[in-house]
Amino acid sequence: MSAVMSEAIHGVVIGFLLSLFAIIAIKLITGGINVHGVLRTKSPTGDHSISPARVQLLISTLAAAGIYLGWAIETRGTGKMPEVPGR
Repeated sequence: MSAVMSEAIHGVVIGFLLSLFAIIAIKLITGGINVHGVLRTKSPTGDHSISPARVQLLISTLAAAGIYLGWAIETRGTGKMPEVPGR
């Protein structure tokens, strides 16, 4: 594959991801995506307190994504995906 074609594909992929990010951000800001109560318990008794499990899951997900993003930045320009370590 030629360098021009590779750059074109790279540009399209980056444009798509940025567009997707923008759409989701706009929907979150305008209320199109409802996130009200996403960290609260959903019990039939009416108790809607903050759920420690949901907060922990959110934090661990963001931490894992941040670590992988750091690995991706380190391998940038090599043409390879970062390797996910085994157990």
